[in-house]
Amino acid sequence: MKNITRILLATVLAGAASAPALADAPYGAVDIGQTTGSNLCTGAVGCKDTAGALRVALGYQFVPQMGAEISYGAYGKASLGTLGGTVMGDWKASGFALSGIGALPLGNGFSLTAKLGIASTKLDISGTGRSATSTNLAYGVGARYDFNRDVAMRLQYETLGDVGDSNTGTTKLNLLSAGVVMRF
Repeated sequence: MKNITRILLATVLAGAASAPALADAPYGAVDIGQTTGSNLCTGAVGCKDTAGALRVALGYQFVPQMGAEISYGAYGKASLGTLGGTVMGDWKASGFALSGIGALPLGNGFSLTAKLGIASTKLDISGTGRSATSTNLAYGVGARYDFNRDVAMRLQYETLGDVGDSNTGTTKLNLLSAGVVMRF
């Protein structure tokens, strides 16, 4: 974890040092992707540890290499299958995140990105009434391509941390997504 934090910090500092001017650009983003939960399907038949995800975000680009973002994600719903003949129900995850984003421009509109923040994620287990909300350090890496000043596309891989508790079970949620960014 310390190495990831150092890489993120170095990326943000390198970008800030080369920033030619303030960007002052608020933006909105929509991402679609796939959430994967580790250890969700241990021993269950018909269990799915992946689900489709949708996230909306609002952010502010302070300088071309640094910004902040708040987002809400519906991280998906999938079957827990059956275990020993018992139907386990479904798992469903959703939550909010507040992140700082650093970008390292590579030229011709391409940038590598790094994200570091806090995610509050709720895990629900249907049929049991059990749910748990976890707040964790969230981090990720990605790439962005700016078509022009107002429209960009991004690809991201993020870790939302361990969600759940002893009543719901715990899982580490990861998100792979692609999205469109529109500056206002």
